[in-house]
Amino acid sequence: MTLQKAALADYGAVLAFYDDVIERTPEIGRYARWQKGKHPTAEGIRSFIEEGSMYLYRERDIVGAMVVTLYQGEDYHAIEWLKDVADNEVAVIHLLAVSPDRQSEGIGSGMVMEAIRIARDHGMRSVRLDALSTNTPAHRIYEGLGFEYRGKQHLYAENTGWTDFYFFELNETKKTMKRTIGICGIDCEKCDAFIATRNNDQALREKTAKLWAELNNAPILPEHINCEGCRKDGAKTFFCSELCAVRRCALEKGFETCGDCPDKETCPKVGEIWSNNAQARVNLQ
Repeated sequence: MTLQKAALADYGAVLAFYDDVIERTPEIGRYARWQKGKHPTAEGIRSFIEEGSMYLYRERDIVGAMVVTLYQGEDYHAIEWLKDVADNEVAVIHLLAVSPDRQSEGIGSGMVMEAIRIARDHGMRSVRLDALSTNTPAHRIYEGLGFEYRGKQHLYAENTGWTDFYFFELNETKKTMKRTIGICGIDCEKCDAFIATRNNDQALREKTAKLWAELNNAPILPEHINCEGCRKDGAKTFFCSELCAVRRCALEKGFETCGDCPDKETCPKVGEIWSNNAQARVNLQ
């Protein structure tokens, strides 16, 4: 994933992007509680662009946007952080958003990882962020990427009034799951479709397509055997992207993996996978 800094020439497109996110993201009023004209504001977006902290992920049009500031504000001072560092040694992630047409594809997670890289490239000693206490899907994503809850504050915002904000900090000593571990726990690196894609191995594509076509009694062709991983951006097999009930369930519920789901021990969908692949369950622990 490659991000670009937004320029003032992008201002109108960025503003339209955030408006579209607010208008079409399901349940945004329940979780993030963004409101057009109140949060984010046009003035705030322009200010972030002018200071060089607005980043865009494009695939021709804007697919994702976020702000990465190389400083923290005074509202972060009241929290007991893992690292005691100066304001200008902290990178803070704000306004992370993904187009409603591309949500639940792992793009947001990829952008957070890019934000961490940006922070490191600039010598930042800590990466932090905040989210409304109601934004539980975002909390799960951040925690799955190694961020740790550090406390809350009752603050005022134009779009919410007085409400609780949760604060998170990247814990770099915390074990994080490699991105090739699928939502169900299976390691995608061991999948023939992943291997064929990574190595551009046409012979393996043809072999895999023939086997999968026979097993599934379906017209699976070599050109269908392209996958870069269940939880990573990029190509996926048709089964993974459209038919996998486990992946669809986790994405609909806002879970990074089945390991985050409180019903995992009684779930028949992932239970069938774990009964045939014990390591998949271990991978999510």
